[in-house]
Amino acid sequence: MCKVTLLFPLWEQVTIDNMRILSRSTLRNFWKSHPDAEEALKTWYYEASHANW
Repeated sequence: MCKVTLLFPLWEQVTIDNMRILSRSTLRNFWKSHPDAEEALKTWYYEASHANW
């Protein structure tokens, strides 16, 4: 019998295709506590907001 290894816990399998949208203010609050993440988050936000989903 073959054992299957899940990449995500079973309870998260249903929501794997969903996307959570973060506001810029949420990201800003995070990078105030983690300044080393600021530039990467700003870049990600720019790319995500200009993407053609």
